[in-house]
Amino acid sequence: MSPMELGGVIVPLTTPFAADESVDYGAFSRQIEWMLAEGVDGVVVGGSTGEGFALDEDEVFTLSRRALDVVAGRVPVITSIMADSTRAAVRRARHLAELPLAALQVAPPHYIFAPGDDGVVEFYDRVSRAGGRPVVIYNVIAWANVRPALAARIMDSVPQVRAV
Repeated sequence: MSPMELGGVIVPLTTPFAADESVDYGAFSRQIEWMLAEGVDGVVVGGSTGEGFALDEDEVFTLSRRALDVVAGRVPVITSIMADSTRAAVRRARHLAELPLAALQVAPPHYIFAPGDDGVVEFYDRVSRAGGRPVVIYNVIAWANVRPALAARIMDSVPQVRAV
């Protein structure tokens, strides 16, 4: 885990694609360099802006590794997990665990039938334990909002969850 503190302007990166729908890693790297030149304090890979909901595990991993290589320790790198189930989110967290990411940005589960508060707390606990690093609640999914009281409960129950 990176010892870097999170704060300031942490920007969501886009995921550029080539005409054949493959990820354009060169354009991704140039985007990061531009963001760094503009003075950002951190970057996020694979959030909504970065098509995280549509990327497969290997693409998210490769983009994260590329971001870490380009950033070269200058700012923290956070990777987003947007998965359809606890099982899938835990699998992604484990896959990303070998990378020195500063944190994981984790969207709440968004099943057809939203879990109750106990289920959301358990979800964040399981993903946090699998990822082994700080977690930021990514509260963007309209049908699975993490209300302020639930966010406070998650952060009280799961020490790795540090922010929303």
